[in-house]
Amino acid sequence: MKPVDLLQRFVTSVPEFEAQWHSERNDHREPDGRFTLHGVCAEFSSCFRDRYMTLSDDVLKDLFELIERHLVEPDAEETTLDNALCTCFLENISSEPCGQAAKPWMGRKSRAFFDRWHHGPPY
Repeated sequence: MKPVDLLQRFVTSVPEFEAQWHSERNDHREPDGRFTLHGVCAEFSSCFRDRYMTLSDDVLKDLFELIERHLVEPDAEETTLDNALCTCFLENISSEPCGQAAKPWMGRKSRAFFDRWHHGPPY
């Protein structure tokens, strides 16, 4: 998956993310407009943190199914997308209320990675 494709998937799931992505406060875009999978995931983790309580069950289900589909098995060689989703989304929401709230929506691979980083509550 290309960075632009992941960006579009996140915007489709959480339309408010588009304005956040294009905001001048987003430092995950290069001056020439280029960006990476890691940058998309990092900025989306911030959006998720701010909006998780307003997301419907259907959105949460679809979002975490997308993540689960693109994670590799623990013993497999990681992909760039797998690494970005793990280190710049799942890790970023760990040990926070939004991560705690997301646990029921996580699949086996997502939850295995997340649990290594998540501590709490209390936060």
